[in-house]
Amino acid sequence: MIDPLTVKFYFNKPSPGFLQGTATIGSGLVSLSTLQRNFEELGDARHIIGSGPFVVQDEKPGRELTLVARKITSGAEKHCQQGAANLDGITYIVTPEDSVRIGALLAGQAGFIRQVQAYDEKQATDQGFKIYAAPTRGSTTA
Repeated sequence: MIDPLTVKFYFNKPSPGFLQGTATIGSGLVSLSTLQRNFEELGDARHIIGSGPFVVQDEKPGRELTLVARKITSGAEKHCQQGAANLDGITYIVTPEDSVRIGALLAGQAGFIRQVQAYDEKQATDQGFKIYAAPTRGSTTA
């Protein structure tokens, strides 16, 4: 750690997948106290200390995750967004069934969804929704 806001990583050999790996939705930087928790304690997202503009307020595993904006007074100078997030919070509702998920979006019950199936893209774009598909950089398998 260089300072409270800067971490430097050292590798014994080239690690081309490092940036992609730490940028995926299932990855992230967490505190040492989080890493020291036992396996059972890691399941409760409310106690994981990490980075980013939001913190976990509540979790109903497999059903719902509620995030609230982190109380930030300033950000890194290079970022155009300074201070706290523009949203007070985000509620993720887990909807594993494709037709229910796209139906919630099209009916206005959801502000956005992940995992839009190819056969649902046209009806989403016809209603004015944008489809964002991030390209992968490097390997997509472990």
